[in-house]
Amino acid sequence: MFGYILLLVLIGLVRCQDVCPGGEAIVITGTEASFFESPNYPEEYANSVKCSYNITTAEGEILEFTAETFHTEARYDTLTFTDTTAQPNVLLETFSGTVGPVKLKSTGHKVRVDFVSDSSATFTGFRIRVQKPKCPKGVGQCPYAVEEICFTSEQLCDGTIDCPGGTDEFCPSGCGIPPKKPTLTTKSGERIVGGVEATRHTWPWQVSMQTARTGQHRCGGSIIDHHWVISAAHCCESGVASDYQLRVGEHDIVGGAEPNAWSYNVELMIRHPRHRLDGRSSNDICLFKTKQPIFFNDDVYPICLASGPVPPVGTDCFITGWGSTIQDPWTRVRTNGHDEGLNTNDTKRPAKAERASEPLQQVDLRIMDQTLCRDIYARQTPPAFVSKDMICATNEGKDSCQGDSGGPFVCPSQSDPNTWELVGVVSWGYGCASVGIPGVYARTNHFLDWIAETIYSNSP
Repeated sequence: MFGYILLLVLIGLVRCQDVCPGGEAIVITGTEASFFESPNYPEEYANSVKCSYNITTAEGEILEFTAETFHTEARYDTLTFTDTTAQPNVLLETFSGTVGPVKLKSTGHKVRVDFVSDSSATFTGFRIRVQKPKCPKGVGQCPYAVEEICFTSEQLCDGTIDCPGGTDEFCPSGCGIPPKKPTLTTKSGERIVGGVEATRHTWPWQVSMQTARTGQHRCGGSIIDHHWVISAAHCCESGVASDYQLRVGEHDIVGGAEPNAWSYNVELMIRHPRHRLDGRSSNDICLFKTKQPIFFNDDVYPICLASGPVPPVGTDCFITGWGSTIQDPWTRVRTNGHDEGLNTNDTKRPAKAERASEPLQQVDLRIMDQTLCRDIYARQTPPAFVSKDMICATNEGKDSCQGDSGGPFVCPSQSDPNTWELVGVVSWGYGCASVGIPGVYARTNHFLDWIAETIYSNSP
């Protein structure tokens, strides 16, 4: 009996090795792509498979991976990409389910790809294309171009057209003046909560912070520079920069392609170092630096940072976003879906896809007296603290909500009403449009020194 069991074990081990095509070296030399596939592809792979693919290219080059097909058991059957060029190795990404790599780039010239399946369900697996990217390491490409055209930051606004249509030479000197004027309606609707659909591309600094692998909307943001986007620190509390992408020029985040919409990869994600140090939602500011410069056009344009005093109480301002459209006056908002305890569970959590609005929404709010706002939150259960780095705004039945976090709270400039300024960043509140409860925003003019120092110290 023991011999029979041992024979079955040995057969199982041989089968595992037989169905595994990995282990051999795949060398990428020219411009042509190579492919590697899951064991038994396009048929289903076996249970309990463990195999590796070792891919190399010339020293100083990098590799790019894109899945042509991908279907494994979600969470349990995984494909992991690790850059092995140097020690310590660099984990690039792990994939499972139906979402595989799309233009995943290595950091060096050697990559090991490990496929692991468990002992339960099996699927058709994957076919992965690997090649040297057309644009070399550290070089991006022209957005909106049909063909891949390499582009460096130094070519932006240098007086020479390098990208189709001269998109690299649209270089406005100002900010906060949208090429397309917004419709400043105060009519109530069903969105954001109590807002209306914005006129397309009239808030051109609006950004959708998305999960890079799936494109799912998580938070809002605002363009302040060719390389920098500002958002809320609680949107940056999990993951690393490469987990996210920044979508600009978009109006309907689940609709068809829009001509000036583009997704930018994130190079740096920098959260304010004092966020939550006091156990509250203070210093709720985060900066993203894009890997390549954001191209400006009629649908993509920076907002001015408010540098003067806070606008007077009663000033009409606007928020925009793709957040939840559900009015919820009873449930306190939770961060990332987890109750984090007293005074730390009041931030607007990133959106769930099923709760996000599709076209961009806008809503008008009025600046509220800070002392009154502080008193209102001090009387809540549990009480919350409104600090000097925050600003409050309200309008009956209207508010920002989950998924709007990090988005812009803009007001007309006090010196030029035709120019919009970023006065606040959507931060937190108890519920959404709860009666008598204002929304709270990170006050941007409080952080001007930190923003300037961060950008300066992380620029060439």
